[in-house]
Amino acid sequence: MQKYYKAYYMITARCNLSCSYCVLENAPHQLKQELTLLQKQELISHLYHQLDFRSLTISGGEALLIGRSAPNEFIQLLSFLRQYKSDKKEDNLLIKLYTNGLYLNEGVASAMRGIIDEISINIDSCDNDTLLLLGRNKTSNDNYFQRVIEVAKILYEKNIKIKLHTVVNSVNYNKIAEEVPYIYKTIKSANPLFNSWKIYQYMSYDVPEIDKKHFIDNFSFEQVKKDIQNSLKGEVRLHFKDNTEMNASLFNILATGIAQYMSPTDTWNTSKRTESLVTYHSMEELFCKNNIDPDLFNRYHTYIP
Repeated sequence: MQKYYKAYYMITARCNLSCSYCVLENAPHQLKQELTLLQKQELISHLYHQLDFRSLTISGGEALLIGRSAPNEFIQLLSFLRQYKSDKKEDNLLIKLYTNGLYLNEGVASAMRGIIDEISINIDSCDNDTLLLLGRNKTSNDNYFQRVIEVAKILYEKNIKIKLHTVVNSVNYNKIAEEVPYIYKTIKSANPLFNSWKIYQYMSYDVPEIDKKHFIDNFSFEQVKKDIQNSLKGEVRLHFKDNTEMNASLFNILATGIAQYMSPTDTWNTSKRTESLVTYHSMEELFCKNNIDPDLFNRYHTYIP
């Protein structure tokens, strides 16, 4: 039986926000190493034709910021991706997008229609002071949560599903369970297609100053998990992703075209890197040359059309 895979492609390190728990940087040397639009297209084609990926989550940084005049190059990428949409399940590439939504307007949403199947937006709080501490609001006059509501409405007009992501950390863990019913009702009202919410435990990036601000232990995360479940009472599909699952499932395709992954004994600093993915002509070759456990990879990255 043919096996298909799903991938998480961090298409750029460039971002318009400075979230305090994020490890990505806008360092000049990183941006210089980022693949060009043509190279991005070649990589996606290779993932599809040679490595049998049929689900792709495009992320960043902020994915809409690729190129010199955002979001024009992203819209060009969307046009390229249209060729991988098919009524035949085995041929269709499921395409998801992870964005902060700040560059997502009516024109961009129109270009996404029929290409992007689902959009995930991060909401760590609906409180502006908390969002300011986390870097989602750049100034006290910003209102990131209100912007997400507006984007949710635009996407609903284009029949695009929305999903929420939340990172639980020491800044928001003591109030997020109280906020989620309001967040749910507000976003559901703006986009009735919203039906899924992924909630992450803050993961250490081996940077002590970041960990000191955001670390949350397993016991606290489990308590938040129970509180959120009780608050939402089954109204939305929830996926709680703790550090164990995040480490085991890590396979991030980076902006340079290589992939980052972990062995069971790795931390973020010791995580492994592949060669450029376009140099591998099968998943078996990728597994073998990088000592990737196929069973573990398949547990988290198998895709069933």
